Amino acid sequence: MQSFGGGSVLSRVSTSILAVLLNEEIQSENTPNRSIDSKSAEPEQSSLSQREMNILDQLNSIGTGLFSFIKIFILTLLFLFMIFGLAKISTQHGGVVILPFEISTTENLNSIAVADQLTAELMRIQQIHNINNKDVILRRNNLYSKRQISAEQSLGNQKMIVPKAELVEFNMANLGTINLGPGSLDPGKLIIAFKSICPFGEQVTTIRGSLQRYGSAIVLVVLKEGNGNIQSWTIKQPIDKNNGEQIPEMIRNASFMIIHDLPQSNVSAKTWEGLKYYTEALEAYHQYDLSGNLDDLSQAGNYSLKAISSEKGYEKPFELLRLFETIYFKVGMEKKAIYYSDEALNSSPSAYAWNNKGYVLNVQGKYFEAIHASDFALGLDPNSTSALINKGFALVQLSENEEYPIGAIDLADAIQAFDKAIEIDPKYAEAWNYIGYALVRQGNYTGGINAFDKAIDIDPQYGEAWNKKGLALVLQSNYTGGINAFNKAIEIDPQYGEALNNKAYALSKLNLTKEAHEAYSKANELGLGSRRINGKVKFFNKAKRFGFITGDDRKDIFFSVTGITPGITIDTDDNVSFEVIMSEKGLKADNIEKAG
Repeated sequence: MQSFGGGSVLSRVSTSILAVLLNEEIQSENTPNRSIDSKSAEPEQSSLSQREMNILDQLNSIGTGLFSFIKIFILTLLFLFMIFGLAKISTQHGGVVILPFEISTTENLNSIAVADQLTAELMRIQQIHNINNKDVILRRNNLYSKRQISAEQSLGNQKMIVPKAELVEFNMANLGTINLGPGSLDPGKLIIAFKSICPFGEQVTTIRGSLQRYGSAIVLVVLKEGNGNIQSWTIKQPIDKNNGEQIPEMIRNASFMIIHDLPQSNVSAKTWEGLKYYTEALEAYHQYDLSGNLDDLSQAGNYSLKAISSEKGYEKPFELLRLFETIYFKVGMEKKAIYYSDEALNSSPSAYAWNNKGYVLNVQGKYFEAIHASDFALGLDPNSTSALINKGFALVQLSENEEYPIGAIDLADAIQAFDKAIEIDPKYAEAWNYIGYALVRQGNYTGGINAFDKAIDIDPQYGEAWNKKGLALVLQSNYTGGINAFNKAIEIDPQYGEALNNKAYALSKLNLTKEAHEAYSKANELGLGSRRINGKVKFFNKAKRFGFITGDDRKDIFFSVTGITPGITIDTDDNVSFEVIMSEKGLKADNIEKAG
């Protein structure tokens, strides 16, 4: 920055102005007596010299005032600049800045390239954990499962990596000095000094390091400094000349070490390896979500298993696996869902793994085995709300199966499991939904509606709770209230065929035939209308005149003898075809015939 001095510049300006004024003064002397003798000329010269001195005095006064004004103006600007700088400091958020690394001269890299790759990796990790994916919903055998991504939210919710251009320290460092006559001022150093003692704002963390060869090994050292603390990480590997990805992989591992240990990260993973494989699983799932390529889903599952193997008590990979299991059931790849639940259990027989196994068994309709798996999970973690839900659901399903003696499976046991889950987590919407379902099965419609309302209060977009509430209202003959609840479920999920089917039944009870037909038609398009389904008679109690059929979609559906086509005789294990209709007690099979 240029120095500001007053002497030489003002002298040159004063001389120039003086010459111009003198020239004008001389030309204005319009007298005919130019031939004046020397005696008469001397007083004139003396008079001109006096005027010259007056002009010089005036110019010096102007120059002094002008210079003082310029100094005041510059000092005012400097003062404002420092005020804004200090204001910036007081509001500045902390972050991490990656500085260039020292690189061995034998490496075909430069210092900026290593810093850039490390910056890119850290930002990639944050971006992966900040992606929002849609929920995955599975409805099967009365089971409703709503699975969603469980990322490390603390990584995605804040800005950790900060560009140098946004930070006061790096902007101020090269401002230079301002010469103020007898002294000079360095505003950058002044503001940085204030930053170090400022009680406001957050301190910046810097990361630097080196990449060097030592004999047959290559060593990456990363050093973090900030907030009065120093932390370092070292990665040392034998040189692999055939692996062109060796250095990038070392930098990638360093990025997970750094982000795992940053205080602001607050991740639930206890090891950087667990965080690494879980992050890679998330990224592979995001690719599947975009492309629909099941190879990406398989890769995501394999990374989840690696995360589980790397860190036995890390819950999030198990939650991610349950999402994948749900997807595999939806696309008809049941064996893949079973494979991942078994592999997770073999790798880490934890409460999380047993809970996943119980979930898969429930979807398969293997309820006794699901209860067994859930009990194992609860033995390891008595406060596992998911295990309590799995157990309660299996008990509800078994209570409806007439193969077992009356009283052998009590709905009260299921309600007790749901109650305990709610006691542990009062905001667990799924638990409220299932306890409402169990209460309705007991005939306690009002209690069930209250429970569904609790679930809806917690999650207004819980379509299953709206649908179940509608059914309970219909069972109370409140058809208008039921239709309103079904409409809400359909608004949340326009492809909710069961809600459309239930709405059609309620409309028919109000003699709204046209509207009922439209709803049935839409449900039929979605696969839940009155189309014929093939299945197998699972159980038929001829004395009590009812039974259950397992459809090709593996759903068990109730039937009574009135639903059997006249003239047709069926028995347990017979192959049949039937239609699904809505009754006052829910869905049931109708127009049952033997299948060829």
